[in-house]
Amino acid sequence: MLRTLFPIVLTVSLVATPYVGMTQSIEQLFQQGNQAQNEGRYREAESIWRQIISIDSNNAIAYFYIGLALRKQGKLEEAIAAYKKAIELDPNYSFAYNNMGNALRKQGKLEEAIAAYKKP
Repeated sequence: MLRTLFPIVLTVSLVATPYVGMTQSIEQLFQQGNQAQNEGRYREAESIWRQIISIDSNNAIAYFYIGLALRKQGKLEEAIAAYKKAIELDPNYSFAYNNMGNALRKQGKLEEAIAAYKKP
């Protein structure tokens, strides 16, 4: 396991080195977004998650959190679209499938919700 893991970690660290400043910025934005979301400031949280997407358009976690913020604002269609984008970027993102199922269920789309719940 360690023999397999070490080359991966080394490769990632070498590739990620130029992005250290950007990563810190993303980490700070994640902290701000989580705080806003936890305090019920969902529009602000959504805006912060979108800032992360503007820096890293392949960030499945940010799309997931956009979905959470949108769902809390009652924007179910937009939330579902955000969850779908998170799943497109990470097909094994079980939390995105689950939350998409919750949004679909809330819309009364029970068969689609069940299908989402059955995914990874």
